Amino acid sequence: MNAIFAKLMSRYESREPAVRLRARFLIYMCLFGLILVPFTIGYTIYLHLHNPLYNYSIRWTVIIPLVGLLMTLISILVILARGYFTAASHALVVLSFITLWSVMFADRAAAVSRLDTIVLMVAILSMTPLAITKRNYLVVLYGVANIAALFVFMFTLGRNLDIPSNSFWDYLADNTVALVFVIVAAYNILSINKNALDEADRLNLELKTRNVELQAAMEELEGTNEALVETNTELELANEHLSESEKRYRFLSKYNERLNEIFIFFTEADSLDLLFERITGSFKLLTGAIAASSSAYDLSKKTLRVVSVTANDGVIDKVESISGVSPFSLSMRVPDELVPIMLAQVINIVENLEILTFGAIDRKTSSKIMEIVGCERIVVLALHYGSELVGTTVVYLPKEAAQVPDDALKTFAYMAGLAVTRKKSEEALSSSLSEKEILLKEIHHRVKNNLQIIVSLLNMQAMKLHDENLLKHFTESNNRIRSMAKIHDKLYRAEDMSKVDFTEYLREIAGDLYQSARYDTRPIQIEIRSGRVMLGIKEAVPCGLIVNEILTNSFKHAFPPGYDGEPKMIITLSEVEERSVLLEVSDNGVGIKDEEISAENETMGLSLIRLLVKQMNGTMEIHRNGGTAFSIIFPYIG
Repeated sequence: MNAIFAKLMSRYESREPAVRLRARFLIYMCLFGLILVPFTIGYTIYLHLHNPLYNYSIRWTVIIPLVGLLMTLISILVILARGYFTAASHALVVLSFITLWSVMFADRAAAVSRLDTIVLMVAILSMTPLAITKRNYLVVLYGVANIAALFVFMFTLGRNLDIPSNSFWDYLADNTVALVFVIVAAYNILSINKNALDEADRLNLELKTRNVELQAAMEELEGTNEALVETNTELELANEHLSESEKRYRFLSKYNERLNEIFIFFTEADSLDLLFERITGSFKLLTGAIAASSSAYDLSKKTLRVVSVTANDGVIDKVESISGVSPFSLSMRVPDELVPIMLAQVINIVENLEILTFGAIDRKTSSKIMEIVGCERIVVLALHYGSELVGTTVVYLPKEAAQVPDDALKTFAYMAGLAVTRKKSEEALSSSLSEKEILLKEIHHRVKNNLQIIVSLLNMQAMKLHDENLLKHFTESNNRIRSMAKIHDKLYRAEDMSKVDFTEYLREIAGDLYQSARYDTRPIQIEIRSGRVMLGIKEAVPCGLIVNEILTNSFKHAFPPGYDGEPKMIITLSEVEERSVLLEVSDNGVGIKDEEISAENETMGLSLIRLLVKQMNGTMEIHRNGGTAFSIIFPYIG
């Protein structure tokens, strides 16, 4: 039975819930009618055969409509099964009414029997809300049609009911009221049902809209969840990296002070050999190695030369007694293709001494040595600075060696490489500076000697002169050359050949000029007011010539015969501004005349002084208050 019902309902699975429920009810009604109508036909035939009103014979006018109703139910069930609900429901209602009214008109039973049929019509009319889905007015139409049929029946066949006249109208009124009541009730039920269904449809549509929105939100949420999952994955990776960074930071924080101490320890080495010894000892101490050796890399020869070895007691003797060769003192040529690999890895694990010595020690001997000395593994650390290999340190580690992180070993290797590079540069620079100092000293010495030769030549020439005026000019020229030669002599003898102690130079040049440029026998007091001022050769040579010219001029003209004062000269040298020097040479003589400092009558000495001041980018002022004072300010490198 269930299979038959499911087959009949198969077309309504995708229909609206209200239509599906109505179809279910009508199918039930049809199936029930298929059971009830045959029983009714049989029972009616039985009554006809036993009822004298029918002369104990079958009344076919009554039976045929019932048979038609049965056929109608079968047809309607087929239509319902095909999914035509509206047509089937209206056909059921219409054919039911036609069948019942046909029975009413054809039956000759008593009034009570026909009243029962009216009750069936009322019942079918009350079912119309189940058949009508959209048009409410059809309920009224069905009701009005039944009322009209009732009036036709009563006024055409009412006399055959054998009821009194007063009961006739009661009968008509009661049935009419019943039908009207059913019409009103059915109409309102249908309206309420329709409104409820419309509201349900609206809510269902809204629900579908919400579902679509919810689905979109769910999809967006899924996308967000996927993004969140990806973000969480990235966060987990970031946390792992952060954790690793924290470990490295803690390690570096722990060893930072030690790293600084080790680097200072490295850089304080006086020589490259001592630096390699410190590197070797530091790596052995840091790793807990049995032995360690450091080699310097010669780029031109592509070789590693062992320069430092340190080992536990007896280790070197054991190795040499077994192999006959000490792996700690070999010089090995490094293949070109191996250097980039060593630099890239920095920490290079070597399996045995055979590989380390490039075959100088065979594998069997290597295994024996490592077993006897307790060496489990060999680590070659590339000492480098940038992309340049400067050496290697090999540590021979026992099983219980200290677990030093790779970052620490790489840092130490870089520090050692930096220290080696720095020491090499210092030694190369020191050697180059020594060569340049020797060369510069030789240059100053030769310049001084050449100037002395010129002075000697001038003196020899002066010995042959008898003209006093010419002799004075020769003497002045000699003094100028001698002032320049003295500067070169001081640079030759100084530790710092780039600067001259100009205060000491002033004392010497003033004394020399006092002895050679005097033109009378009166003593002249010379006072030098100066701290220790160091001038470079660029300032010292022109400044020395200026002092030479001013002193020579003062000795010559400031104190002529008849001067009744006490001759005195003051030389002042001091720093007045940042990177500026004041040179002041004054005397208390008769003073320079106006025509002597005019451009037309300017002497050679004064012109030379102005030229030299300009050469030093300086300024000069001449004061003539109680003598003559030359005040010169010029910049200097210091």
